Amino acid sequence: MSGEKYEPKHLISIDKRCLWTGLILMVSCFICWYFAWQGALLPESEKLSVWFQRSGSLTLVFCILAEIFLLKNLALASKIIALNPAIDTNFSKLWFSSISNFSELLIHALTVTSTLIWGYGDVIHKCLS
Repeated sequence: MSGEKYEPKHLISIDKRCLWTGLILMVSCFICWYFAWQGALLPESEKLSVWFQRSGSLTLVFCILAEIFLLKNLALASKIIALNPAIDTNFSKLWFSSISNFSELLIHALTVTSTLIWGYGDVIHKCLS
């Protein structure tokens, strides 16, 4: 959108991108954890519990990339709202409080979960298997 005029209609596409970012991240993390739990692509030299533990580091990278993408979109949305004072403040408050907060909370929850799996995934796997 560089060189373009920042219009309120762009908020809807930013809104959708933020929602999809959170949902895709959630699905990616759960798929990664599931396949690691099942031992998909497990090398013979590794234990299943350690393989699950390593999936936490991979999903943490996903979370960091999603956070960067979300922050970029929220900065653009803030710029659009600032440049268009005619935007209804209720719309902008509703937009920021619903989709972005949902995506932000989801990313933070998955970041904490990924970190715990990365640090204690072998213990978790041994306790739950």
